[in-house]
Amino acid sequence: MSRWHITQAIVLLCGALAISACDDVLEGKEDDYEHEDDGCCSGGGGPQGGGSDPDDPDPDDPDPDDPDPDDPDPDDPDLDDSDPPRVEVGQGDLVGSYLNSKVRGFFGIPYAKPPVGALRFLAPQPPDGWSKARDAKSFGPSCIQADGDDVLDDQDEDCLYLNIWAPARTPRTGAPVLVWFHGGDHANGSAAEPASRRGSRYDGTELAQRGLVVVTVNYRLGPLGFLTHKKIAAVEGGTLGNQGLWDQQRALQWVNDNIARFGGDEDNVTIAGQGSGATDVCLHVVSPESRGLFARAIQQSGGCTTYQPTTSDLQGRAQPWLDGLSCDDDSGLLECLQDKSVSELYEDLPSGAFVPSVGGEFLPEQPRHAFDAGEIADVSILLGSNAEEGSLYYDRYPNVTTEDDYHLVIQELFPSIPLKELCEAYPHDRFEDADEPYQRALAYSLGDGRFTCATLDTAIRAREAGANVYLYNFDGPYLDEAGDAEHGAEVPYVFGTIAAPDDDEAELSDRIQSYWSQFVREGDPNDDTDPTWQPLAEGKPYRLNLSSDITVLKQFRDAECTLWRDYYDSEFGN
Repeated sequence: MSRWHITQAIVLLCGALAISACDDVLEGKEDDYEHEDDGCCSGGGGPQGGGSDPDDPDPDDPDPDDPDPDDPDPDDPDLDDSDPPRVEVGQGDLVGSYLNSKVRGFFGIPYAKPPVGALRFLAPQPPDGWSKARDAKSFGPSCIQADGDDVLDDQDEDCLYLNIWAPARTPRTGAPVLVWFHGGDHANGSAAEPASRRGSRYDGTELAQRGLVVVTVNYRLGPLGFLTHKKIAAVEGGTLGNQGLWDQQRALQWVNDNIARFGGDEDNVTIAGQGSGATDVCLHVVSPESRGLFARAIQQSGGCTTYQPTTSDLQGRAQPWLDGLSCDDDSGLLECLQDKSVSELYEDLPSGAFVPSVGGEFLPEQPRHAFDAGEIADVSILLGSNAEEGSLYYDRYPNVTTEDDYHLVIQELFPSIPLKELCEAYPHDRFEDADEPYQRALAYSLGDGRFTCATLDTAIRAREAGANVYLYNFDGPYLDEAGDAEHGAEVPYVFGTIAAPDDDEAELSDRIQSYWSQFVREGDPNDDTDPTWQPLAEGKPYRLNLSSDITVLKQFRDAECTLWRDYYDSEFGN
């Protein structure tokens, strides 16, 4: 029998006999934290709602940021998987595991019904319950991926699962919650994406050790997650595209309903993501359907105030794909698509057809218009980009080796921007030390246009809408072979999943985790260290430069982003 169970027996006996002398027996036995709910107890301030030690701090003034002044003993039998942690959620009991002496893990938790068969392409439905305790020690499958270099092995249509990392001891007051949406262009990626050191690139262990409850979410991708068609919207349970965003919203609702069982505070939830996941965070900030489900937002290399495709744009892009499947635009369209195999659905996918869309219930108007009207969630926002975002595109244009090649491709990509202005902003001789300077110049222009300046545009509009905004540039010690702070390079610093970090990497990762954790707690990333991270101010788009030497950047690609912001305006006819 565990020490906790022995303590409970004493508590119950003393309560039944009303023996005041038992106080002496119990003194020092009860800690200040609720044991995870194993179906036999509940209540605040300790098991069965019992009193606290007279030497404890005032229970009306607990310190939520330091729930246990003494780390649990790693050999404590209460933290041994022979007596694993259990939590009861709305669907039933979950049995997780202790990841170390400080962190519990509960993985592969269904937050919606499997979106298969008659539910394929429809909005997610609340999950079914279970009668026996459910094993929650391993990740669920990833959602179906588009073909590419990063395709994951374990895929299934039945993929709407989330994972939770929580402190081993449930704090007296609810812990702040971080909900993470992975990137991957809405075509690839997973909440259980492999990493070199742990089971997941998005391993929440380190952040949970800092007092957060961390949640990572799978959501539908590609055509299963973002097919937009009016015939699907017209059926019961249908939606005009954005199935993957509705999945995320359903996960947030599940968190709101259940996260207190894991020690989290449902009123202090931060949504965060990287790349397309950051764009999704931005879209939740805009969507009236997600109001009240989160208190803060973190966007790593992604905004949403450039032109977003409309439902009619995407339905047109998908039409050749529908024609190839012989699914006609008639009353049998949905049934035809539901009868197709996954391999048929994911063959010959058209470019840009399966992404978030504007015009349905989730996004009734362009996000830019909502920001400009101040009609966004009342939340603080931390966002930024990486110094070498364009490295993502470096190998995509191997034939750009001459000035003529450069001019031809850049004009095809951005016909509305005068060639002279693009070449002045990204001259190839600026990259003359690179192996392929024309490729590098093109890649930088694409990185700035899609990520760096697009993120800045959202930051400025969010500040003008009244949000507290904290802007950063990541330029840390480089982890990739090319030596670039490329797209996604900051992620292992945020989660502490760098394989064998050197001293500089470890120090910067510690600082970044401190900033992110503090923002999740309070909506302000500043701690007691210098320099102070100032919120964005009018006419002062200052950003914190996250590098080996953390500094404040007062000017960062001003000329380039002026060019791109003018281009974004032109997409709206301005």
